[in-house]
Amino acid sequence: MGTNIVPLDAHPKTLNQQQKIQCAKVQRGMDAAKASLDLAGCAMRHDLKTRRRNHEERKPMSDESALERAAARAARAEALCDDEILNEAFAALENSYIAAWRATSVDDAAGREKLFLAINIVGKVRDHLAGVVANGKLARAELKELAETAERRKRFGII
Repeated sequence: MGTNIVPLDAHPKTLNQQQKIQCAKVQRGMDAAKASLDLAGCAMRHDLKTRRRNHEERKPMSDESALERAAARAARAEALCDDEILNEAFAALENSYIAAWRATSVDDAAGREKLFLAINIVGKVRDHLAGVVANGKLARAELKELAETAERRKRFGII
C-alpha cells in the first residue's frame, strides 16, 4: 500500500478527489496550528507587556508626590486585602467558578475555558492588590531614605 503524496507545486486542476481531500485536511491542520501559534504568540506578547509594565512600575521613584501617592494607594490596597467581606467574596467566586467548571459537560470546551479564565482573574486581582501593597512599601522606604538624606544634608550644612 503506497502513500498518495501530493507534490507541493501541483496545480489544483490536476489533483484527483482523494488528493483534494488530503490537501484540504492538511490546510485545515495548518490553519489550526497557525491559529494555535497566533493565540500563543498573543498570550506571550501580553505577558511581555505586563512584565514591562510591572517593571516600569517598580522603577525607583524620585518624585516625592509620586512616592506619597504610591504609599497612599498601598494603604488602601492593604485595607482591601485585609477586608473580610472582600476575601469572602473572592473565595465564594472562586468556589462557584470551580463548581461550575467541574459540572461542565465533556463537549463544552468553550465553557470550561471561560470558567478557567474567570478563576484565574480572581487570582490576578489578588496579585494586583499584593503588588500595589509591595510597591507602596518600597515607596515608603524610599520616602524615608529621602527624608534621612535631606536631614543629613541639613545637619552638615550642604543645603
